[in-house]
Amino acid sequence: MGTPQEMTDHTGSVIWKAEYKAWGECKAEKAKSNFFEDSEIISNNIRFQGQYFDQETGLHYNRYRYYSPYVGRFISKDPIRLLGGDNVYAYAPNPVEWVDPLGLNSTSKNSEEEMIRVRHYTNRKGSNAIEETQKIIAADNNRVYVEPANRKPLSQIEAENKYQIKRGKGRDYVEFDVQKNKTEWVKNPRYHDEELTIKGGVDNPCNLTVHRRK
Repeated sequence: MGTPQEMTDHTGSVIWKAEYKAWGECKAEKAKSNFFEDSEIISNNIRFQGQYFDQETGLHYNRYRYYSPYVGRFISKDPIRLLGGDNVYAYAPNPVEWVDPLGLNSTSKNSEEEMIRVRHYTNRKGSNAIEETQKIIAADNNRVYVEPANRKPLSQIEAENKYQIKRGKGRDYVEFDVQKNKTEWVKNPRYHDEELTIKGGVDNPCNLTVHRRK
């Protein structure tokens, strides 16, 4: 899925082609220079599911870390740690229906329809406004900062310390469902950790629940 198999020139003639094993290892590659004598050497470094092939190491570059097609795993830990899954070296459950183009978290080919539950911390004024207007305003870098809601909520102090938000901003939180393909992991400009975000505001949050703490 998303792996280049052939490359053609302006006439439609095949000038490069390759075959791969299940987890992206190139088992056969032919270029135009293999087909004809005295022809231009053609190469293609785009490999398994859009990854960039590093000829020196034989690894595939995924922006945030390198992937080894020989073992079907990343060679370093997930920079978003356990938020990307329990196995911090895993690429994906299977290479046919899942991709991980950034090296952060895998996505299925049905992700446009897949919904995930997320959590957004706010103060009392914010939780009241969200419940009343059914909107979450993207006030910080035009993004709504969230976290996966599949884990226990942080305490107010924990949330404010972890995300470096103002005192009181971790008092309440809201949870809602969102299409997975609408979310994006970005580096927070304040403390440079990866955070899950939704670009722009959120109108009519799906299955919204508001949690107010004393």
